[in-house]
Amino acid sequence: MHFYTILFFTVVQFSNCFSQKQDTLFRYYKGKVNKQFSITMELKFEGQSLSGHYYYDKYRKAVNIVGELRDSNLLVLWEMNDKGLSGGSFFSGTHTSDKKNIYGAWANNSSDESYVFELSQVYVGEQKEGSSSFEDVRQFQDFLNFFDLQISLPFSSESVRNFKTASWKNADKKSAINDYKKVIPYHLAKKYIMNKVVMGGEGSFNYFNIKGSQYNVFEMHYKALCSVYRSPHYIGLLISFEDDTGWESYNVTFLLMYDYAGNLKDGFKISKDLKLESGGKQIRERAESRFLADSTIELTSAGTLTEFGSDSSGDAYYKDRKTDYIVFYYLQPNGTFIRKKIDPIIYKKNKSVKPN
Repeated sequence: MHFYTILFFTVVQFSNCFSQKQDTLFRYYKGKVNKQFSITMELKFEGQSLSGHYYYDKYRKAVNIVGELRDSNLLVLWEMNDKGLSGGSFFSGTHTSDKKNIYGAWANNSSDESYVFELSQVYVGEQKEGSSSFEDVRQFQDFLNFFDLQISLPFSSESVRNFKTASWKNADKKSAINDYKKVIPYHLAKKYIMNKVVMGGEGSFNYFNIKGSQYNVFEMHYKALCSVYRSPHYIGLLISFEDDTGWESYNVTFLLMYDYAGNLKDGFKISKDLKLESGGKQIRERAESRFLADSTIELTSAGTLTEFGSDSSGDAYYKDRKTDYIVFYYLQPNGTFIRKKIDPIIYKKNKSVKPN
């Protein structure tokens, strides 16, 4: 009898440990309440138990939540205060079998308020030394939530006409205008742009190596172009860098693609307006992009490279060379791009050179 009792408890304990190891998972969701208020939610799945927190992206004040999975793919999440007590607000809904989507209603018992909500999984993590791997995701949200506007991927000519007069949701609101002029805080730019982007410069401008003492509105700086493109698995962010020394001017917009943990997936220059001089060379270039209907971006550049100096006999010389080109950037499902650079003359003769 003792043998079977010991065997029973051993099997149960082993099964529990194995089940907990298998079921403990951190899932990260983005969604909306009442179809208009964007929220971010972190849920720890441990067996049938749920815990985590969420916040409205606009305010970024975390609310603790605890809950449970129930039969028939149902779940419930209660909001908890600092003392661990429920304030009467809760989420109740249904999840898909893979738990990638959650639908239902948020309700407050005391006020009889009720709003629909929907959540989509954007990241999955595992437990690491007692802490969630979502820490990187949460920190990256400080960067993303710095901008108000959200335009959904995939890119299309209908959603965005061009980068200088981009059409975005609520474009007439002051928050949109403020986003366009907003300078990204140095600590966020340092972490998510300067430390991650490797891209060649033009002339004397090294726009990914800016010292903190230089980073202010009167010197070199990055600013938002009021466009954050969100897909279920990656983010596209438009960043502008500009400077004008009085002798040279530099204005370039970058498209940077990240996953939800802030890891850079891809990036390139998507528009340019350059008037530079460096090392006996003058660079003049204007490049503009347009979205095509199949999530392809077409960048057209027209420029000249002028070399000047003195030859061996002391005579001055100037050599002009056109630097015109077309690049097609074809968006892949993983958030990276296939590039194809084309000579404009060849492209005019053969339109089929575009990637398909």
